[in-house]
Amino acid sequence: MLIINFIRRKVKKIASFFGIVFLFLIITPFVSFAVTTLGEIEVAVLEVFNKIPPLLIGLAVVFFLWSVVKFIKSGDNEDARAQGKALMAYGIIAIFVMVSLWGLIGILRNTFDIEDEKQSNTPDILTPS
Repeated sequence: MLIINFIRRKVKKIASFFGIVFLFLIITPFVSFAVTTLGEIEVAVLEVFNKIPPLLIGLAVVFFLWSVVKFIKSGDNEDARAQGKALMAYGIIAIFVMVSLWGLIGILRNTFDIEDEKQSNTPDILTPS
């Protein structure tokens, strides 16, 4: 029970850290690029969202490796080994689901010829009339 409470506290700290990082990633393009038009805001938000899937897959891989280390370190403790096995299974399932969805989206985009519409970052030039 003590270990479970310890893990819950760590997960809460990690989740709050990644929440702050996520908010920072969303706010940064608006501040650093001084986005002014709706099209520029859309491009900035899409750039942030395009970086999320690889980040989540990387986190799932780190979680899986952490659960493998936990399983190996548990030694003769059967309860800890069972918990490590369950965490490894959850990690594998998470990686599989994310990569599968990412691949399915890629297949659908290629099947229906959906292209990324990149807007140019050139500023609008006002000409005197």
